[in-house]
Amino acid sequence: MLDLVPCTACRYCVEQNHCPKNILIPDMFAALNKFEAFHDWITRAHYSRVLTADGHSPASACLKCGKCEKVCPQHLEIRKLLEKVADTLS
Repeated sequence: MLDLVPCTACRYCVEQNHCPKNILIPDMFAALNKFEAFHDWITRAHYSRVLTADGHSPASACLKCGKCEKVCPQHLEIRKLLEKVADTLS
C-alpha cells in the first residue's frame, strides 16, 4: 500500500508569505508522492534542479514555524512531511 501525502495543492501554505523560507510545499509533496509510487531517479533530479531553484529553499530549510499548518485545509503535519521529503529526495 502506498503512503501518499493527501495534499490537494491548494497552495494556501505558500501564498501570502505563509512559508518564510519560500519552500514549494505542494510541489514537494507531489514529488514525494511520485517517488513513492514509481521510485524513479528523475524525481530526485527534479527536486534538486527545479523545486529548489530560483530562490526556493529545499525541504530541509523548514524553520518549523507552523505557519503553513495553520492554514492547511487538509490539516496535514507539513513540518513532519517536509522532513520526509528531505530524507527521501535529498
